[in-house]
Amino acid sequence: MKKPLLPVLSPTQLGDRLAQVRRKLGLTQVQFAESLGMPRSAFTQVELGNRSLKLEELTRLAPHLPGTLNQFLDPSSSFLEGHNPYSRYQKGSSADLKEPVLEYEVVQRNPVPVLSSDKLDQVLKYFVHHAENARDADYSLLGLLVYFSEFQHYEQYESHFCGLNFVKVPHGFVVADVASALDELAMELGSKMLGRDALSKPDLRSFNGAELEILQGVCSRYGQFDSHNLGLLVQRDIPWLATADGEEVDYELAMYREFPFSARIPC
Repeated sequence: MKKPLLPVLSPTQLGDRLAQVRRKLGLTQVQFAESLGMPRSAFTQVELGNRSLKLEELTRLAPHLPGTLNQFLDPSSSFLEGHNPYSRYQKGSSADLKEPVLEYEVVQRNPVPVLSSDKLDQVLKYFVHHAENARDADYSLLGLLVYFSEFQHYEQYESHFCGLNFVKVPHGFVVADVASALDELAMELGSKMLGRDALSKPDLRSFNGAELEILQGVCSRYGQFDSHNLGLLVQRDIPWLATADGEEVDYELAMYREFPFSARIPC
């Protein structure tokens, strides 16, 4: 009589558990991937449920676990069993997982965004002068361009650009800081006309090389859109799709973007 086969983790379950371990340890994808001896691109595919871990990678993973490797790989174990907020984008994902309960300290990997008003002013000026359809300083369009610059920067460098909070609404985002910054710029000019001719050019010295590259990329990808069509495009992006109306968007969702939104995938 044959022995019954032992249950094994599905790729999606493995990705869920690996993502939970990483977040609880406070590690970035790059840091955790390096500790497992694998490129970040491969690590991301594991978290998404599209790739398994090799034996040598599992061996390197074991010291990072609060339990045993057998517990981690046992689908019947409650070890790190939890809801992955990105699971609906994974293959064969389950929606009824419970919240994880871990016995070691939770480390906050990403601090709450802290607004840099000076940097935001320069970003807005940059878009007015360099984005094809932003020359008239349309508040809605500028808010959407800033959204892309914030999330492109976070996706690539896992740090905030201007430190903005985005709240999802049915047809886009509310970003009060952008509207306030534009109002202040208008007051300084003594006019509500913030077009390209009236607004001073940005001080490029306020950006580092990575930030400038992000801004150039956003203008290249999205600068030709008007606010209506760019708003429709935003509604196909994972951060918008995965957020409930009225809630702030979690920057971590940027790590699960796909073409044509991902900053890591060239258009």
